[in-house]
Amino acid sequence: MKLSYNTGKRFKMNEQQITGGGERCMAVSRNTEYRPQSSFWKRLVGQLSRYDLLLAAIPLVLALSLAVYAIFAIPFEMALAGGALISVLCIADALYFHPPTDSTET
Repeated sequence: MKLSYNTGKRFKMNEQQITGGGERCMAVSRNTEYRPQSSFWKRLVGQLSRYDLLLAAIPLVLALSLAVYAIFAIPFEMALAGGALISVLCIADALYFHPPTDSTET
């Protein structure tokens, strides 16, 4: 039995190359290029938890406060205190308002 798969691109594979031996190979769909692909960001956000996002928010808020200091000419201490206050609110939300729970049931 001679099995070949033409990808339509640069190469053509036969059964020996696909399976590496005499085993039979699985059918391959030719419409894979039309299958909807999920983007990197959708997959990434789907894997992140609420706490991952809160941990990422803390340095982002502090960096934003430094940007506000640089752009709007407000005192450094005031900008940093505003960023620190928002970061503390993120931490308080993660630890006290919506604390982590054990996902195992007893």
